[in-house]
Amino acid sequence: MNYTDFVVFNPKVKEVATDILCVEFWKPEFCKIIIDAADSINQYESRPNDPVPGQELRIDAISRDLYISFCKHWKQILQPILDEYFMLPAEQWFMGWKIPFIIKYEMNKQRYLRPHMDGSLVTGTVRMNNEYSGGELVFPRQKYKNTDVAVGSILLWPSSIQHIHYSDTLLSGTKYTLTAWTKCDQKDSGINYNEV
Repeated sequence: MNYTDFVVFNPKVKEVATDILCVEFWKPEFCKIIIDAADSINQYESRPNDPVPGQELRIDAISRDLYISFCKHWKQILQPILDEYFMLPAEQWFMGWKIPFIIKYEMNKQRYLRPHMDGSLVTGTVRMNNEYSGGELVFPRQKYKNTDVAVGSILLWPSSIQHIHYSDTLLSGTKYTLTAWTKCDQKDSGINYNEV
């Protein structure tokens, strides 16, 4: 399997709400491959002392190469979009990537995520499937829900108090989402921008 076979090159970009971009990212069939790989490992768990606990699995548990490919993909395709949008080149602000994680929502386990902001400069979240109802990602200040985001597309936003968000209660099915956080400091764990 070659990661680049599943990348959307020259993606469509749309500002869906104030400072929230929706960008085509992965082909939908790749999302299914990632979900199947994560479920075969089946080590979803909350991080100790996490103030916003979720059933999470870091993608390096699937493959370290997947994590590195994700970072290269972001740097090659998403970073120029962010640089243009925020009008500041990456070399002046972008530190790198924490390890992205998949969150799994199920009817008999985790069904929602409370309002919060992220420990990140920019957050990205990929819609991994759509075989569920409810569970929308909600930004109350922007009056935006991700209801119409296509599988494989990524939402990007600055991780600040202005972008409080939460996941509404899942009503049926199983929801998967991939969340990516960028580093706030070179000393944060993860891959630095200049390493890929």
